[in-house]
Amino acid sequence: MPREFNITDAKRGAAFAVMVIDAADEVGVIGVLEDRSIKISLTEPLDGGHADAQLIQFLADALAVHPAQITIVVGQNQPKKIISVDGISPSWIDERLLA
Repeated sequence: MPREFNITDAKRGAAFAVMVIDAADEVGVIGVLEDRSIKISLTEPLDGGHADAQLIQFLADALAVHPAQITIVVGQNQPKKIISVDGISPSWIDERLLA
């Protein structure tokens, strides 16, 4: 049975799981997977950190935060990631990414 990843309160913000589809035609939220990960397409490849940088910038723009507030806690250069964002609530992520 797959583990569910709900958007959770972190010590100073919110944390959530992401599944990246790299080398796509456009950047954006595709939807939510069965395990509650947010599926995001990126145009950059995973290797070399290019997709990670693009993901951080996309999330910063979408969540209206500074890129320095976003940390890839687990999954650098991998499709499955755990993201932490300082200074926001889980409801902010729901409103800005999933609405």
